Amino acid sequence: MAAIVTLQGGDTLTDSRAVINANFSAINAAAGGKYAASLSGVTGPLVLTHNLGTQDVVAQCWDANGRLAIADIQITGANTLSVTFASAFTGRIVVRS
Repeated sequence: MAAIVTLQGGDTLTDSRAVINANFSAINAAAGGKYAASLSGVTGPLVLTHNLGTQDVVAQCWDANGRLAIADIQITGANTLSVTFASAFTGRIVVRS
């Protein structure tokens, strides 16, 4: 687990950013991996290689306006999934393990 460090009055802002970034990196690593990709005008089936090494993943798609999008997502292996949209889709997909 990440260690939370309290900064003292003489520490600089640069130091605090480094400590915060290190803590978030450690927390993200402990929580699992992440894969994200931008998609433009795709319908599918589109095979994405996330390389997370597990089939225990959650995938969500967000359109260009930041709204959750509906997609047919199938886990096809420990490092891949297939995504199909009903119509042309532009936005992002995020996969977390």
